[in-house]
Amino acid sequence: MRFHHHFDWDAGKAKINAKKHNVTFVDAAAVLADDQADVYHVEGYDDEHSMGEDRFITIASDPADRQIILRICWTERRIEGQVVTRIISARRATPGERKAYAKAIRER
Repeated sequence: MRFHHHFDWDAGKAKINAKKHNVTFVDAAAVLADDQADVYHVEGYDDEHSMGEDRFITIASDPADRQIILRICWTERRIEGQVVTRIISARRATPGERKAYAKAIRER
């Protein structure tokens, strides 16, 4: 089951993110739009960065290559009556995040 359907992001932030992390927001959107999100997404609230708005973190694998695991920070917005996932940042998961992700997926 897909959890995210519509996406938005700041173009300038996307460019900086791609240069810094070598992960585009288009890549992140493809991961978030996974039709098997209920199996491959581990989502949680981002307590550390949720000051002005609620932010969430998803660690998930790329549907085209499950070996690629991303950590994506996002928030939810309503634009013209539609729920939109606004991508804030995206990068490859660290080894520790990958290990925790694999454990969470196995325990389902």
